[in-house]
Amino acid sequence: MKPSDIRTQLEYVLYDISDVSNALLINWCNLENRNLYRLVEGKDPGRLISTQSYSVSTSPSTQALPSDFKDIDTEGCGFYKVDADGDQTDERLIPTGFGSTSRGYYIVGTNVVFTGIDTESTYTLRYVPIPTDIALISTDLNIEDEYIELFTSGVKKRYHQWDEDPGAESIEDFRYARLRQDFIDTMRKDADVFSLPNNSGVY
Repeated sequence: MKPSDIRTQLEYVLYDISDVSNALLINWCNLENRNLYRLVEGKDPGRLISTQSYSVSTSPSTQALPSDFKDIDTEGCGFYKVDADGDQTDERLIPTGFGSTSRGYYIVGTNVVFTGIDTESTYTLRYVPIPTDIALISTDLNIEDEYIELFTSGVKKRYHQWDEDPGAESIEDFRYARLRQDFIDTMRKDADVFSLPNNSGVY
């Protein structure tokens, strides 16, 4: 799904959008893309998670976070230990702090500082990246085609706001709220059941 597809959908339901430039449409798509991205992050972050590998052998060890790092404040994210055979484990580092000698990490600006690790170890960072800005009318959006009606409704609401038509904006807001709730209810591909992580290595 691309901004060009959203323009086509708008042309089906609005009388005339010839006054809407591609630059303006892209701006609206960026706003809606970020809005829905936050919903996905909260409900089904597995769709978004990226990874990066870290090798640590001294304490403290300061290393750069990925350039697109947003946060690890969601289920399934964090620094996970890789075992001696190179296999991923569910053993996760805990947050520590400045001067700590406990095994863990803390984040400062664009860096992560590993603490309490003095033998060579490998960790996989699982993180939510910053959403990519939509730059072109042909740039792919973050939302699947099945939710094109929701995305179009969000952009249409912004069109009515820009067109200074509060009545139409209010009605579209009701439509958008229903579609948004359906999106929240159906976006997750698996059941809301989670296993407890193994934190025995922390103690």
